[in-house]
Amino acid sequence: MTRDELVRQIAYKTGITIKEAKNIVQITFDSITESLSNGEKVKISGFGTFSTKKRGAFKTKNPMTGDILDIPEHIKPVFEPSKKLKEKVNKSNAT
Repeated sequence: MTRDELVRQIAYKTGITIKEAKNIVQITFDSITESLSNGEKVKISGFGTFSTKKRGAFKTKNPMTGDILDIPEHIKPVFEPSKKLKEKVNKSNAT
């Protein structure tokens, strides 16, 4: 599902305009991004938790050139699905 498909689905299911749904989606993503940027976790009950994780520096090899690259320490966003979401996904894909 793309962002535009999500916007259309929200508009359809709620009866709001595409423009209103697009604003809601953007505000939601901006709020999650801002919280993560501030080092906060975002817990959405029944869905999952967005958080950040520090990844240490490491070396890797460029598969195209063979050059060794130094990747500096960085913080990456992570998502941990809730038990409820995992169960729904597994139930849907079990058939």
